[in-house]
Amino acid sequence: MVKKIIITCLSLFATLIAISGCTPNETVENDETIEVFSYEEHYNSFINDSAIGQEDGFKNTTETPISTKEQAINVAQNEVTIEYNQIEVFYDKECDMYMVVFYTEDAFGGCQSVYLNDVGLTKLIIYGE
Repeated sequence: MVKKIIITCLSLFATLIAISGCTPNETVENDETIEVFSYEEHYNSFINDSAIGQEDGFKNTTETPISTKEQAINVAQNEVTIEYNQIEVFYDKECDMYMVVFYTEDAFGGCQSVYLNDVGLTKLIIYGE
């Protein structure tokens, strides 16, 4: 079980690196640069790979419009259940979804990715330990 969780977390980060390395940056309303990702690809991977996560029971149930990295981080922090010292923010313009990844630098595993729509409602959380 622990091995599967570690592999899931490593796979998520490998996907993030591949996506951010091959895809140009996009901008949000205030011209803030945010790396792009594909929510559809992540969601399909979550479903097909039986990753550990949740699709309901979230704390973010009141709309809070998001247009900056800082706003995405502030809203996503409501869902975080792990200790972390690093945060990465990604955006899917097609789906208007943010992915905020919380992790501890130089630690093996222990990541949590919170997926929020543009009005701050959590749609998915994927865990890696």
